[in-house]
Amino acid sequence: ELEVMHKNFKLLRLLNLWGIQTSDCTLPSGIGNLIHLRYLGIRASNITELPKSIGNLRNLLTLDYRNVNSDGDVTIKIPNIFGKLVLLRHLFLPVECPWCTTEDLELSALKNLQILWGVRQDGWADWLFRELPKLSITLEKLMIVVSTQRDLAAAFHCPSLLSGGLHTFHCELRSKIALQLEEPISHCEQLYKLTLTGAIQMNLALTLPPNLFMLELT
Repeated sequence: ELEVMHKNFKLLRLLNLWGIQTSDCTLPSGIGNLIHLRYLGIRASNITELPKSIGNLRNLLTLDYRNVNSDGDVTIKIPNIFGKLVLLRHLFLPVECPWCTTEDLELSALKNLQILWGVRQDGWADWLFRELPKLSITLEKLMIVVSTQRDLAAAFHCPSLLSGGLHTFHCELRSKIALQLEEPISHCEQLYKLTLTGAIQMNLALTLPPNLFMLELT
């Protein structure tokens, strides 16, 4: 029954569909007609594929797509739409399932981004390695899952981390790679919350910033 929304409620600013379960595990393409949307929440849903029409939501400020409700065997399909959402400030993505991206995701086009939570890359593509060093300097919170040493190095060269603008950084290491930093981040005095998940091979006392409020090592 989602079709009724984009036909009858074209002035919607906020659409919260948390926990929604659809028969085809996707949203209707007509959702792209809700051009006044500022917030779209599909958190904890069974949505495993985003329609390309979401790229029409040029006024969108927040897209919450966390915690996909699946059995873990489903692949998330994300089209290259983010480069069109130029006003987007908060982007929450699912990390519970593997991703399928047929095109490079242009995350670096989001110049107003403040929160990027749950970005990952699967397969042999290298778009994440290229995008991370070009992310907006306005970024305040970053959560990333990396599976190669090259992507790990790129994550720690995020412009907002190097400039001191990043407040919260969550980095999860997979594929048995170990955290080894060529350069310490002790100068990042504005970094207050740091979570590192995976193997760590470095002297934390010499590497980490001094003003941390919260440190998680798992």
